[in-house]
Parts: sequence; C-alpha cells; structure tokens
Amino acid sequence: MAGSVDILLGSPGAGKSEQAERLAANHRYVHLSTGALLRAEGSPEAQQDITAGQLASSEETEAVLEKAMLAVDPGLAILLDGFPRKPDEAEWLEQMLAKIGRQLGHVIYLDVPKEEVMARLGKRGRSDDQPAPEAERWAEYNRETGRVIDHYRHEHRLTEVDGVGTPAEVGARVAASL
Repeated sequence: MAGSVDILLGSPGAGKSEQAERLAANHRYVHLSTGALLRAEGSPEAQQDITAGQLASSEETEAVLEKAMLAVDPGLAILLDGFPRKPDEAEWLEQMLAKIGRQLGHVIYLDVPKEEVMARLGKRGRSDDQPAPEAERWAEYNRETGRVIDHYRHEHRLTEVDGVGTPAEVGARVAASL
C-alpha cells in the first residue's frame, strides 16, 4: 500500500468522495479529489466547466493533480477520487506513476444505478447537480469514463463494488475489496 496509487471510480453521485474520505481516515491514504482540487486551484475556465456540468480539460486536471501528487510523501499511499475520467488521462496516469516511482494499486468502481444516482444528486445541493448540468455530466461520464472502466476491466485491475446502501455498508464492501 505505501507508495501505491489506488483509484476510486464511479458516476457523479456514486459516493466516491464519501468513500474516499472513509478510506483515508481508516487506511492511511492521502485522498486526492480532482474535483476538489480544480474547485480550489483550477483556472476560472476549469471552474466554469465544472459548474456547467462539463469535465475540465485533461491538461488542466493533470497539471493540478501532478502538483498534488508530487507534494505527497513518497512513503504514503494515494487514493484518487474520480480520476482518470478519460482514456487519455488513464494513459497519462500510467506515465506519471512511472515518472514519480509509484505503482498503480487497486482500481475500485462504485456501481450505482442511474435512478439512485439522480436521487442522491438531488440531495447534494452543488451547482453542478442541477438537472441541465447533471444531464451533461451523465452523458460525458457514459462517453468517456465508461471507456476507462472497460480499460481497467480488460487489464484485470477493476474491482466492482455495489455502491447502493448506507455509507457504512458501502464502505465495508469497499474496504473488503482492498
């Protein structure tokens, strides 16, 4: 685990951030959320893209994530929350890990049906969770992240976890998959 980089994937509203925070607290990960990093440190254009329900550019996402990954002690494990979202980002991540001397560990996919995701997003209250941006995010997720999930499935790296249930129930399933 030390020095590895694990990935937590899932649709918007699947519970990635909540589960990543649980893992960070209980398993000594450094949690890096690309969404949170971009909201805090991204350009105004990236923040506008996120608010509009679109993905920020790969270049900007990678730059913010590289800076954050380099700041983590090499002996600590990193948990990426929601990255990579596009096939080119998965390729970039593999190259970046080799460059910084880290290895890809677990790739966990939180599988949550669309109806459940939409119900969760309605309760979350972020500006990008409104119906129009959310429809765009769902379409983008299916177009791009579905290919990333398929890539890791094909590489026999993907562990699918049922993401329906209480946060504690899902957390127990995620922890058991490590």
